[in-house]
Amino acid sequence: MDLDRVYNIQMSDIGFIGLGNISKAIIKGIRLNDKLLKISSYDIDKKKFLDANVLHIKKSTSLEELVKTSKVIFCCVKPDIFPEILFLLKPILSSKQLFVSTAAGVKIKSIQSILKKNKIIRIMPNLPSAVGLGVTALKHNSKCTAKDIKNVVKILNKIGTTIILKDEKKFDSITAISGSGPAFFALYYDAMLKFCTNSGFSKKTSENIASQTIKGALEFLNISKIMPDNFIQMVSSKGGTTEEGIKSLIKLGFKKTVNIAHKKAERKSKLISHKVSSIIKK
Repeated sequence: MDLDRVYNIQMSDIGFIGLGNISKAIIKGIRLNDKLLKISSYDIDKKKFLDANVLHIKKSTSLEELVKTSKVIFCCVKPDIFPEILFLLKPILSSKQLFVSTAAGVKIKSIQSILKKNKIIRIMPNLPSAVGLGVTALKHNSKCTAKDIKNVVKILNKIGTTIILKDEKKFDSITAISGSGPAFFALYYDAMLKFCTNSGFSKKTSENIASQTIKGALEFLNISKIMPDNFIQMVSSKGGTTEEGIKSLIKLGFKKTVNIAHKKAERKSKLISHKVSSIIKK
């Protein structure tokens, strides 16, 4: 196998095992910046290929075909079936191929116990990757070369920001933050939308008000570099409406509740890791 050809990002094929939400988010993000990258995928559920033409994905008829024709393998399946996929891949995956896992909570050590000779990269992307604004954490095993890492990061940078972790234990935290965080945020956004519509605004107007309010606040914080606490003070006039609302959020334990949500997600990531590790060891 010609490694220079394999790792030329414009010429390589990326094979996706599983065509669910996260793999489609990654592919959509890539397609925003790269229309030429050859991408193939295999999924047992044929319905997931309905938009394959839009995303310019080649459909593989089997796992074996996907692995045989792809240079970098992205495994985007749920943790409960992940061990089964690893055992299926063991006899057909080349030691020269890069195996990239998105499975939440599954440690490199667990993957390595089956794919002993393979180059393994563990990542945790998120759904905003679909619009090129994702956050992806990355950790690799010792078999990966600097060139391997550079080229995978080049792919991932097409979908947002990539963070290379020194300590794999940080994956539980990053999963709870950038992985689960967008859903926590969406819950707040949904509550704001409901307040808008309950106040008599149309659905379209409510969406404009809520999305622009949130987008504007975040952009202001990013550009001004003002800390959130200072920003709150700027908006909260003494005796005013914002101050009244902030007081109620503090009384209800808003920050504590958000922190608990992240902690619960982090703990769940650890539990998944232990569960999958125990299955693999059997």
